[in-house]
Amino acid sequence: MIRVNKSPDEALKDKETGSGSGSRRSAMRLLVCVALVAAFSHNAHVTWERWGDLIIDTGRELDTPKQLAEGKVLYRDVRYWYGPLAPYWHALLYRMFGVRIDVLTTMGLGLAALLGWVSYRILRLFAGRWVSAAGAGGVLYVHAFGFYRYPNIFNFVLPYSYPAAYGVLLAMGSIFFLIRYSRRARARDLFFSCGLLGLTGLCKLEPLFAALAAHGALAAIRIWRGEADWRRFAIGYGGAATVVVLVFGGFRVVAGPGLWHENLFIPGNVNANQFLLKHSGFDSPFIAARRVAMSLMGLGGCLGLGAIGAIAERRVIGRGSIIAIGVGLGIAAIVVVWMFDAADVLAGTPLILLAAAVASGIAILRRRSNGGDGFAVLIVFAMAAMLRMGLDCSAEHYGFYLMAPGFLALVVVACAVWPASLRRVTGKPAVTAQLCGVALIIGLATLHVRKRAFAMSILYPQAEQQLVRGPRGEMIIAANYLGAGDRAVSFLSSRPRGTKVVVLPEGSAMTFLSGCDNPMGVHTYLPPDFSGTYDESGIVARVSAASPEYFLFDSRAVTEYGKVAFGEDYAGALEAWVGERYQVIETFTGRSFGVRVLGRR
Repeated sequence: MIRVNKSPDEALKDKETGSGSGSRRSAMRLLVCVALVAAFSHNAHVTWERWGDLIIDTGRELDTPKQLAEGKVLYRDVRYWYGPLAPYWHALLYRMFGVRIDVLTTMGLGLAALLGWVSYRILRLFAGRWVSAAGAGGVLYVHAFGFYRYPNIFNFVLPYSYPAAYGVLLAMGSIFFLIRYSRRARARDLFFSCGLLGLTGLCKLEPLFAALAAHGALAAIRIWRGEADWRRFAIGYGGAATVVVLVFGGFRVVAGPGLWHENLFIPGNVNANQFLLKHSGFDSPFIAARRVAMSLMGLGGCLGLGAIGAIAERRVIGRGSIIAIGVGLGIAAIVVVWMFDAADVLAGTPLILLAAAVASGIAILRRRSNGGDGFAVLIVFAMAAMLRMGLDCSAEHYGFYLMAPGFLALVVVACAVWPASLRRVTGKPAVTAQLCGVALIIGLATLHVRKRAFAMSILYPQAEQQLVRGPRGEMIIAANYLGAGDRAVSFLSSRPRGTKVVVLPEGSAMTFLSGCDNPMGVHTYLPPDFSGTYDESGIVARVSAASPEYFLFDSRAVTEYGKVAFGEDYAGALEAWVGERYQVIETFTGRSFGVRVLGRR
């Protein structure tokens, strides 16, 4: 349970020092480890080899490090939207262990395990072992192994973007050390935090922005109090900035202005406005606002049950009665959560965290002490990470990594801050409020497990028949690809190793698995990709120079980008160029997906 002391941050911590014997504390640590290992193992077993997608995004993440391992240079020879840390690290892994899909999925499992561990360590700064274990287990179920809709690319094992997974993990590590620095003012914590911040800058913009916001918040508080250690700040932040500047400066020298205009911040982002609006809820704001309101009712209802329990504690006698009330209200909280869809239940989280941020800010202003600084850092970090999702906050889609800090902050609010606040009002321990908070986390985890099970039953109804094997590994593919994607991989696998193949508009994972090569430094040919020097004439020139033996045309939908189909209302010149020089030699058709194989005329 929580111990309430004078400092708000200390009121949220329970280091359990001096409580119980050393052997008892060791036993509790062991039990927590066993619980988290069991949660990780269960998730890995249930989702085994169902990570990634044969067509969408996965091919880029698999093939980019392969090309780098062969000597190509990122941003000059290979187009890439994100930072260089993940692909170059994976290229090193390929050189060490071979070019296979299981090299990256093994690394991805390690990322998922690290996410659970870092989540636990952050929560332990605010709560006891079992609350922290429940929260970290929830992160494993809801985020690390998340899968709620097609395609299955929003998880940490084989994500749509490894820089997203690395970025948020490094950012969370940075925030962990930053919170420790806010409490102990140890230089090494600040330097560790800044070092991880610099590495975050080599991954993806959204986690970097969130981490910078949290660092900025603490720096502002310290400056306002007159407690800023400018020498430490200069060393820590100067070092982090130097790493980022040197790395990207080196790529700027090699890749030229294309580093910025053709890769990291492509003009094609302007062409993706409809896509961005759709996945931020702003294309239908009234519907999104209703989801937020419903979520607030559910999450607020669970917090309200905790308040009812805290009031009841004043009228009952005996620990057994209090726990009984807490268990009953906790079950009610789980039932409340189960009334929602997993896509909607977390939508109100930003407003709950905003209220907590306001309360924390007022407390900091009144006390002018370091009480509550760590909690403020976590809240700012979580809210900045969720900005990218707009009105569509959930664990789905980009929320698999951007919502993880918000989930942790919600755990702290529900299981630590709210019970501590009720205790100050009622003068009682608020055990029931904490039990209701833990029940809320359990409800959220089980709700997402239910939706994942449903999604998997739709996408992988006959997993054994959906397993596709190739020279570079195997993958259980989505049911809609059967009859087309699997046969295309089989056809390419029978070609000589190194056969050059280009897949249009997307699907280079088929090339990778089959042992063939993508001769292009481009992996997708979607509407936003045709921009800058990669317009149609530029792509045609690159394809002509690459001279692939085969082209694969698949029926990958592009309606989310506001277009009908490849070659129909965009990329017509490229399709015509291919049609003049190549002819259809094989056609594979499944129930809802098709692939045409074209060879040279």
